[in-house]
Amino acid sequence: MCRVPEQSTSAGSPPPTWAYDVYCFGKVLLELVTGKFGISASKSDDAATNEWLGRILPYVNINEKELITKIIDPSLIVDEDHLEEVWAVSIVAMSCLNPKPSKRPPVKYILKALENPLKVVREDNNNSSSGGCGGVQPHRHADRGTSRSWAAGGVVPQTSRPPPRPQAPPRRTTAG
Repeated sequence: MCRVPEQSTSAGSPPPTWAYDVYCFGKVLLELVTGKFGISASKSDDAATNEWLGRILPYVNINEKELITKIIDPSLIVDEDHLEEVWAVSIVAMSCLNPKPSKRPPVKYILKALENPLKVVREDNNNSSSGGCGGVQPHRHADRGTSRSWAAGGVVPQTSRPPPRPQAPPRRTTAG
């Protein structure tokens, strides 16, 4: 069972949501990278899970990909190219673990990012180094036309707002 921050504070468990699934998926991604289990099966292990995340997440850094080598599963054979991909997947995982459910990426964007994680992370770095806000942007839904950053922990690919639909003029009624 995966427990998320918003569940830990309530007496009863709320119904699972897409944000709940995304949080749990982020933990699974980090487990794959580290080779260590971090999902707790009971409330009493929430502290252990949070401690595990506290030890792992400082090594997932958008600006220092070499840090990831300190947490990678030692049984993985990782050359330089694969190291960069593992780092990019870790960045995706970190975004899934955002403590605020509204800032976690939608599943469809996670899928798109995992198809080519390096592309997404590199685009984010390029956008932030070319006059952006260092990857820290408002977290809104991409389908509303704003962008999110993988590095900021709430990730969706860059999109642009579609043009507004023209509205028909109000109908005039004539009094007979």
